[in-house]
Amino acid sequence: MSMSIVRKQDIIEALEHLGIEAGDIVLVHSSLKSMGYVEGGAEAVIEAFLDIIRYEGTLVMPTLVQKDFANAYKTWDINKPSDTGYITEVFRKYPGSIRSDQATHPVSAKGKMAVYLTEGHTDFGHRYGVFGDTPFSASSPWQKLHDLNAKVVMVGVTLTYNTLKHLIEYILVDERLKSFADPKIREEEKKKLRHHSKPYEEGQIWPFFNGPQHQEAIDKAGLLKSTRCGNAIFYTYRAGETGNLIYSLAKENPEEWFSPEVASWLKGG
Repeated sequence: MSMSIVRKQDIIEALEHLGIEAGDIVLVHSSLKSMGYVEGGAEAVIEAFLDIIRYEGTLVMPTLVQKDFANAYKTWDINKPSDTGYITEVFRKYPGSIRSDQATHPVSAKGKMAVYLTEGHTDFGHRYGVFGDTPFSASSPWQKLHDLNAKVVMVGVTLTYNTLKHLIEYILVDERLKSFADPKIREEEKKKLRHHSKPYEEGQIWPFFNGPQHQEAIDKAGLLKSTRCGNAIFYTYRAGETGNLIYSLAKENPEEWFSPEVASWLKGG
């Protein structure tokens, strides 16, 4: 495939084709190199989004910290670099960008709803999980993006990289743990689940969603739009409606989504 030259206007036109417009809350997952050569680099991508959503909109990007994950909570600092792509690191330092204060899954945001989305990431509604108790809490940006039914745009990456799917995993686990009335039993059940200090420990379980299956289900339901920009495919979908779909499908038939061990645990077997 030849190297495409992509200009900011090309990105704007692709986003318009996807239905992104003024006032939108947009969460962006991205790969700069996927498009080819982008004139203006990461800044041009950021500015293309901001030009469309205008002052009444809000741009959000995951500025996750995944390196040395076992020590993430010990080494966290609000100025720690994002390692989920070059565009996200540029956006983290972009004028007016605000970052949420959480060690593994913070987001940065700029725009009308930026303060609301980023404040209080760890304040309340903690949920036990493989990445820690706070990344997908009820007060997290991820829950707020879901509740606001924000638009999600994947720039040159598939839904394998959709961080919001972890919110649904956390909710499924939280509901199951709360079903145990006896605190002692609840704590014993927690011991079967993977822990953030050893997220891939042998013998422990976690309901990780399969990315391609996730994408296929959303596409089949007619909730996924796509277009091309340079060498990349852009996808968009709504955070809330897709999250609710995946939740209901996994809740009703966990055996179709997870390993037998995970499905049995979720169903109370």
